This record gives sequence, C-alpha cells and structure tokens, in this order.
Amino acid sequence: ARHAAGTFADYLAAFRILMPPLVAASLPAVSPSVILELERLLPSAGASLRNGDMKTFIQAQIRFFSILIRVLGNPRLEDAASRVLPDGLALARLLQECTLPQCENVFAQLARLLSALRHADAGAAAKAVEGYATILLALQEAR
Repeated sequence: ARHAAGTFADYLAAFRILMPPLVAASLPAVSPSVILELERLLPSAGASLRNGDMKTFIQAQIRFFSILIRVLGNPRLEDAASRVLPDGLALARLLQECTLPQCENVFAQLARLLSALRHADAGAAAKAVEGYATILLALQEAR
C-alpha cells in the first residue's frame, strides 16, 4: 500500500538519490553497537542466499537499511528514507528471477557498505549504497 503511488523502479531511483548522502551524513552517529548489529545481520543474509532462502535474504537487506535509517536521529530524514526503502514483495519478485551471481553482487554491496561503516569512510559508504541501488535498478530494467 505504501508503494502504490509509484513503480518499483521509481522507488529504486529515489533510493539511489536519497540514501547515499543520508548514509554518509549519518556516519558519525553509527556507534560500535550499530556496527555489531549489522555485523551479526550480514552473515545470516549470506547464509540465506547460499541456502536459496530468498525471503530471509530480502528481509536481511531491508533490516540492514532500516538499522541505518534509525541512526539518522532526525524524524523527517528517517521518514523520507523509510519511504524509499525497496518494498519486500517487489524485491522478492525481482531477486527470485536473478541468478546466484547476480544476487551475490547485491550482497557484495552490503558487505562493502559494512566495511565502509567500520572504517568511517563516508565516501565509500555512499558509493556502496549507490552501487546497491544501481545493481537493483539494472536488474529491474533488464526484466
């Protein structure tokens, strides 16, 4: 229902524009406990991908970005960011049509983002988020 006003590609395009600068700007607020929470989430995403459990893989991606949105600490920014998160059902439809290497590319962007967050590298974090969205958009456009 919250995605009824636009297509999935519209949401991915908005995500690609909005999220990289928000993630980069939120970097000072990313505490060690948030990094730890993301570090715990990423292996389960990888394991679910290897086991063919797309539902858990998709939930982990959405949870990953939800955690980062929570760190923003500004209700308006949090609201704006949450409105462009990929819809789980649309993401499921997209990724279930993809090959394992394509899904691994999506996962690799999350791993790059986590590495950038660990190293407090705002530029690399923004590039990883943009890369994540760009890959999803390319997969969507190829459908």
